[in-house]
Amino acid sequence: MVFALASGLFFGYRFMTGAPTTRWMTSIAVVVAFLGGVLNLVAVTLNRGKMPVSINKVPQRYKHSHAPVDRKTRVPILGDWIRIGGGYHSPGDVCIYIGVTIVVADQFVRIAVNRL
Repeated sequence: MVFALASGLFFGYRFMTGAPTTRWMTSIAVVVAFLGGVLNLVAVTLNRGKMPVSINKVPQRYKHSHAPVDRKTRVPILGDWIRIGGGYHSPGDVCIYIGVTIVVADQFVRIAVNRL
């Protein structure tokens, strides 16, 4: 979760300050990653500082940052409910992952094209 929030803040800062990007694809990816960070921020803010997760019992090591979905949970759709690999991820996390992947892939393509 820390990676997701940090990435969202980084891309949001780049977007808000107008930092130059190399291509239009990177610009779109930055917006998608920023949107993911905003979605995570909304979920955590509306749920008293904890990310809602759709499991019955949160492991001890995540108790300080996650809470199980219950009747008091606000916007559970923004919480961690998407099963990827061995864990649960939120729609905001998925947006950040997609944005970061596009930025990295775009940079690799730019490097490869410039070497030809």
